[in-house]
Amino acid sequence: VKATTEPTPTPTITPTASPSPVVIDGEAQSDGSIWYQTSEKTIRTNIEKLTGNNYNDGIRFETTGAAGTQRAYIKKVDPSKVTADTYMEVSINVPKAGYYKLQFVGNYNSKYGNVYINDQLVTNNVSYVEANDNTVRTDTAGIFKFNAGDNTVRLYHNGKVNNALRIDVVSLKKAEMHSVSLVHQIHTVSGSGRY
Repeated sequence: VKATTEPTPTPTITPTASPSPVVIDGEAQSDGSIWYQTSEKTIRTNIEKLTGNNYNDGIRFETTGAAGTQRAYIKKVDPSKVTADTYMEVSINVPKAGYYKLQFVGNYNSKYGNVYINDQLVTNNVSYVEANDNTVRTDTAGIFKFNAGDNTVRLYHNGKVNNALRIDVVSLKKAEMHSVSLVHQIHTVSGSGRY
């Protein structure tokens, strides 16, 4: 009698559900803007977190010198895992749909790549302020349409060596939209021909 062995069953791996994004509620500022303070709990990224004395090639979170609650940054060195596809993103609760000036507030210089809102590329040209460290600066991405409720803002690293992408606070300020009325004017035309 020949003994048979049962094949070892392959275990079924059930993927772990991604945690739901933490949506940041804004805080009204005296200038009419809304500040969304970021933190390690509210930022999502596609690169590993750094700890200890390691400051390059991943994302790092700091409270010292932050314009808001916390600052996150990704710095590229050479060679590096950081590329122009490395990002950090936050979800913000916008009180009312409309056009807002999107800005990033921080105490350290930041260099930006592409900026997406709700999975749509909106700019790759953030106007940034060069200033001394520990000086509050406001970098402007532009004026964009936001939905009422949850919106996702994703910032990409520019992929350049020795550049850091930083985020402390996402700021929105309702854009003042001016309507333009075109007035038809009749001008006198001289010369030969039919008018």
